[in-house]
Amino acid sequence: MADFRYFTTCEGEQVELAHVGHQPNSVFNPITGWWQDTLRPYAFMGTCPKCGEKHLAQRKIEYKRAPSLHKCNAKCMGGKVNGTCECQCGGKNHGMGSIGNPGAFRKAA
Repeated sequence: MADFRYFTTCEGEQVELAHVGHQPNSVFNPITGWWQDTLRPYAFMGTCPKCGEKHLAQRKIEYKRAPSLHKCNAKCMGGKVNGTCECQCGGKNHGMGSIGNPGAFRKAA
């Protein structure tokens, strides 16, 4: 069994979102297993611990309940943005190599 963690970039820093839920007016896509709307492929939204505002999740990471806690490597950094992680970063670095502009700041509308 695993739990999911949601991350975004706020002020140039990767943060884990708290109190995450699907965005209002989004629909569940049974094929992908994600809540989505026509404008955003991943419509999960949560509270940023850094600034306290709501942000859209850039990454949804499945984190194993009994992780190996190995050091992050290229497999983690180059992993899928919706992949599975068991590194000591807790999913914070997982898929960062796949994001075109990691400094991009996405604020909820």
